[in-house]
Amino acid sequence: MSYKKTFNFRVFLMELMIDILLFALLCACALTLFGKTARITEENDRLQNAISVCNNAEAVFQAGDAYALMEFYEDGIMQNQTLHVGFDTEYHACSPDHATYILKVEFFYLDSFLPSGNAHPSDIPHAEITFSQKDGTVIYRTQVYRYKPQTLENLMGGGEHE
Repeated sequence: MSYKKTFNFRVFLMELMIDILLFALLCACALTLFGKTARITEENDRLQNAISVCNNAEAVFQAGDAYALMEFYEDGIMQNQTLHVGFDTEYHACSPDHATYILKVEFFYLDSFLPSGNAHPSDIPHAEITFSQKDGTVIYRTQVYRYKPQTLENLMGGGEHE
């Protein structure tokens, strides 16, 4: 009779060890997935903040020009028609020397419009906005164009009516 109880006890211990092994394997898989999820979430947050910063710069550029953008980002440095603005880990503007991220706005000002009045995209004042990490890894890049509004006088040929 003790043989049967010992056999049942051994089977129970074997099942328990297998269950613990399977549980440990599943926990290891879950921890790996949680780690990947945390990394993907961090990258997504970084991308969303980069898009937000670039959209702010784009709105200021479309409403004004390079000088308006320089006034908006007081800590920025302008070199060779390129504005460099630093951002800290909380995405607040700071000096590029103490920054974690860099916003680079490269301005292209070509005032020559085609004689027909139709502007080619390369002839319109525009800027390329790049948000990157300090090491140069680009997080987000976009281009923005600033169109000049047409007035009635321009459309009618200087206001002269025949």
